[in-house]
Amino acid sequence: MEEEETKLHNSDKDEDSEDDEEGEEEKQGKIQEDVEPEEETTAQKAKFYVSLCSGVTACLSAFAFLFLIPFIIEPAIKTIMADYESEPVTCNLSRHDVGLGISNCNWASCREGCTAQMIKCHQITVHYSRMFFKEYNKSHSPGPIPWDHEDIKFLINTEGCGYPPGTNCTNFVKQYGLPEVTSSKDLPPKPFPCYYSKVFPTLHVVSKYNWDLNMRYLILALIGSFRF
Repeated sequence: MEEEETKLHNSDKDEDSEDDEEGEEEKQGKIQEDVEPEEETTAQKAKFYVSLCSGVTACLSAFAFLFLIPFIIEPAIKTIMADYESEPVTCNLSRHDVGLGISNCNWASCREGCTAQMIKCHQITVHYSRMFFKEYNKSHSPGPIPWDHEDIKFLINTEGCGYPPGTNCTNFVKQYGLPEVTSSKDLPPKPFPCYYSKVFPTLHVVSKYNWDLNMRYLILALIGSFRF
């Protein structure tokens, strides 16, 4: 009898130990089930924030591109298409008019702001020769210069406009236009360097042109807009 009781007691212990092991396995399974959703939730959150940041960046890039079009990209492309002579040629002032009122300002040699309406404008025209300005300085005689084109619009750049501080129309007019107060002692205007367009030689000439700098601005603007 004692042996049977001992066997029964041992079997009960074995069953209890098996139940304990099964209970521990169930607990571990529950713990793993509790941990896995947390990991999935963290991954989902990370994916959401990455998608959000990518979307915001794409929107900002699009707005930057639209902002750069009128300020840098469009003027740079027009300048490239005009195909200006890389070396400055010889220009001389032919006329300087000051227009008052919108009807009298259908164009301007320089304008600060490319979209604002003008109520006062400076209209400067020039004669120009294809003789390079450096050659004019070396070999010019006191006689008249044989001009290739006369009374051509003279602009600060391809658009004839820009934004401060890069564009300062007051300084531009002082440098190339007639003085506001004239006297008998004033000498005739001296020739100065300018750049003519090989594509539109009779349309206008500009006061400054730098092909390398123009391409640099264009490339940087495009890279900044499309890098994302």
